[in-house]
Amino acid sequence: MNQIPTQTDHRAKQFFLAITCWPKAIIALSLLLIVATALFIPSLQKNTRSDAFMPPDHPALIYRNKVKEIFGLNDPMVIAIVNESEQGIFNPQSLALVAWLTEELESIEPIDPSRINSLTTSNDIIGTEEGLQVESFFEFPPTTQVEAEQIRSAITNFPLYVGNLVARDGSTTLIVAELEDQSQAQAVYEILLALVKKAPKGEYDTLHVAGEGAISGYMGAYIDADAMRLNPIAALIITLVIFIAFRTLRGTVLPNLVVLGTVATALGTMAAVGVPFFIITNAMPVVLVGIAVADSIHILSQYYEEMAQAPDKSSRQLAVSAMSKMWRPITITTFTTIAGFLGLSLASVMPPMTFFGLFAMLGVAMAWLYSMTVVPAFLTLLKPKQSKAFIGNNQGDLFGNLMSCMGSVMQQDEATPERILQDSDWGMRLSTFWNGWDISLNYLYHYHDMPVLYRKISTTTNGGLMTITPTYERSHFIGGGFSTAQGDFTLRGELGHSTDRYLSTNDITDSDGVIHTNELSYLFGLDWFGISDTLISGQLSQSRLGDHKTGIVRDQVETTITFLIRRDFYNETLRAELLVLHSPDPEDGLARPKLIYQFSDEISLSLGADIFYGDNGGLFGQFDQRDRLMTTIEITI
Repeated sequence: MNQIPTQTDHRAKQFFLAITCWPKAIIALSLLLIVATALFIPSLQKNTRSDAFMPPDHPALIYRNKVKEIFGLNDPMVIAIVNESEQGIFNPQSLALVAWLTEELESIEPIDPSRINSLTTSNDIIGTEEGLQVESFFEFPPTTQVEAEQIRSAITNFPLYVGNLVARDGSTTLIVAELEDQSQAQAVYEILLALVKKAPKGEYDTLHVAGEGAISGYMGAYIDADAMRLNPIAALIITLVIFIAFRTLRGTVLPNLVVLGTVATALGTMAAVGVPFFIITNAMPVVLVGIAVADSIHILSQYYEEMAQAPDKSSRQLAVSAMSKMWRPITITTFTTIAGFLGLSLASVMPPMTFFGLFAMLGVAMAWLYSMTVVPAFLTLLKPKQSKAFIGNNQGDLFGNLMSCMGSVMQQDEATPERILQDSDWGMRLSTFWNGWDISLNYLYHYHDMPVLYRKISTTTNGGLMTITPTYERSHFIGGGFSTAQGDFTLRGELGHSTDRYLSTNDITDSDGVIHTNELSYLFGLDWFGISDTLISGQLSQSRLGDHKTGIVRDQVETTITFLIRRDFYNETLRAELLVLHSPDPEDGLARPKLIYQFSDEISLSLGADIFYGDNGGLFGQFDQRDRLMTTIEITI
């Protein structure tokens, strides 16, 4: 039944008529806004310090800043020299390495030469008859082991350095350097990594770059590397999935244009108001990519459906019609998403999370604005071109046409179980581990998840009437399973028998349209973990009906072959997987690629697609022309 247009719908249509009346001006203004904000992005400063997650008025941060101001302390860069040999670092080669590294650090411009602390810059204080004698532990690196042992003795007799500059067991020593400009931490960190690689290490020497300044530098480098990997991957997957969904150039380019404008506006505004790029902000572009692309997909799907149903409409008519139908759900989902990010911003006391919520909220709003203006403007300028994924088909099947000829259909309310105890599901499970095998036996007395659709055909003065009564039915299930691990392989299997299965029939002579039978199902699977962080799995499952009568809407034997490959990257923060479900008879199936990125324990983003193929009479093949893109963001507060 068609809905009566409301005053709001009329105003929305008038709005889109105005937008499509001046499409070039709308596009020019939008591009101007995108470029104007994007110009600020190069000035975006990174703040990768751990204390950035503390509010400015936190007592610990206030006292720390006061200590820095009084004593002139800054977060240091530290190079640790470790030697696990019998002599430890007190050997000619290791001490020469300390001297070489100290000299090299003094020549690095952002490092304050007067604030480098190492064995070569530290002094030994010796008491004499005349007073105190202050001298360096060594001016030149020792050339013999005897000289190195003398330095060890001097260090050992100076407790201030033991356990501080040198490890108590003599295996490690530190070179501590402070920066004149903390904003150069990432650049200095990368210089130190290169310096460590070319350092003249001894046979047992190993070098490590550490310290608060190094952590800040590492996080800055991590953000750059992560963005260089993740953003192109996300863009590539989204572009590929959109192309599969629409199979047209405009259907691929327009969502990407909205995504580009959304991210550029959010980051550009962030830079313009002086908010730095925190570690958590690295997640925001990918989050906005997944959210921004959804609005365009909804609009383009409706646009192509309108074109398939009315191919004679003009480009402007198609754009206005699609937008008039989609603006309301898109606007509602936009406001709910904005509310979620607003809640995140208000609930968090950590500045990075607060700004993440604020500018993600801005990005979502801009995605809505560009979707409501730029997309219909472009669709108005482009000549209508149908997508192969959207083909008009108003023909019903034989059974549907027969029912139309007979009369009308009426569906009753579901007959749901209402007794608390008598209608409860209950079961038992017995499991054991025997000789390397996990074995289980199960029994369950339960209601089926889906109602059985009983039908009754009758005649009325207005013609035929079919009454559908959804009813939940119970069944006994008896089964078991096994699994065993052998090296890199895991073999598993399950077997189950359901005593009561209720299946619909298209035999119109059947009294209630339902066939009562039983079902035996089983599966065998093999998992392989032979490659690090990777799972490759294959599975064969079958379901067999005990009594298969003519007209049942499924085959007596249904077979499904499943293949899964999954791999984790970057310390399990990124997961890529491909799941394929294939039915040999009829030849159809589903391919589901998916990418999941875990930004933190609280935030994760997933991008994926359902790609259907095969015989249109099959479970999956019937959706062959309805591939879909899925994006999910999970935020735990």
